[in-house]
Amino acid sequence: MAAEGVKVLAVGNLQVNVSGATPSACNMHTDKLGDFVRLKGQEINGTALYKKKDSDVRLWQASGNWYIGPASKVGKMAGWWRCRDGARIPECVKGCWEVGDGKEWHRAEQVRCTEFVMPRLMLKGATPEDRHQVAHQTSGTHMDPSSFSPPCPLSIIIVSSLLLAPGQARHVPALRR
Repeated sequence: MAAEGVKVLAVGNLQVNVSGATPSACNMHTDKLGDFVRLKGQEINGTALYKKKDSDVRLWQASGNWYIGPASKVGKMAGWWRCRDGARIPECVKGCWEVGDGKEWHRAEQVRCTEFVMPRLMLKGATPEDRHQVAHQTSGTHMDPSSFSPPCPLSIIIVSSLLLAPGQARHVPALRR
């Protein structure tokens, strides 16, 4: 049953980074690459809109292409950078980024969009009556769940964006299937 006024939007990560070596034929607009944060509640052409930190530069999708350009061009098929890839979120883009010099587009094979990974939490361990798990912050930005052996495979949950001070633990309800 569909709910009126509800729409589904692929939002992607809160922050992405577009960076890499630019082509020797065109080293323009390298200052437009960098960290972009998703503008909460704002979308363009059915996808999330991103803003470069401390800048007027935006990242958006238009007609199956991703663009990096000025805020005045948002939603249009125009910008300093483009990537012909219809991915719904920028960190899933696999196509080749291109930089424009005003006359033609130059392939930038080394430029990539990657997601910013929030610190992860690992929830593991049994408590009385298996009602709760203890959360411990892990170090680094990636965690390999196969590097530990839980008492029960279903008692492990990885959660993003739950912020705890280092060494702080929080009891949270266990999720069971």
